[in-house]
Amino acid sequence: MAYQVHSSNLDNSGNLSPTHAANGALDLNHPWQIRPIGFGTTTQTEVFGDKVSPGNYYSRNGTKVSAEVARQAGFDVEADMREKQRAERLAQAQKDINAELGRVQGAVIEQRGGWQIIDLGYGRADIKDASGKKMNSRPLSVPEAQRYLDALAPQAMEDSDVKDE
Repeated sequence: MAYQVHSSNLDNSGNLSPTHAANGALDLNHPWQIRPIGFGTTTQTEVFGDKVSPGNYYSRNGTKVSAEVARQAGFDVEADMREKQRAERLAQAQKDINAELGRVQGAVIEQRGGWQIIDLGYGRADIKDASGKKMNSRPLSVPEAQRYLDALAPQAMEDSDVKDE
């Protein structure tokens, strides 16, 4: 049986949201705040509030729930929306700062002899070979990565390559 994933369960790039399982239902291993809500005396359902990104509310089957229904279930919707707006503004500020300073994660810091130092941000880097395979098992500091690159492809070797051309 093929499952249909509702478009509200997709993120901005069209990928399945990390809060949802492959069948479109909620991933119950994700951190949720669950509140019951009753409609009359016989009908009761649950509203799931996302603890990772506040301000997102879902039913058990993975469809978005309105802020009014979440409010009726007992969520502090106004506080969650303020936190959501705060997180969005912080993310935008981080993008603006990185753009202003020219720091792009994944940019090549230095390359020599087919080896590259790739910027991971926050002063960390990876070493990759010519095929793009990561050579270090953990992120390295940038000076540590430069020492590693010096050992793999000494500066003198690079200079001799230039003279041969």
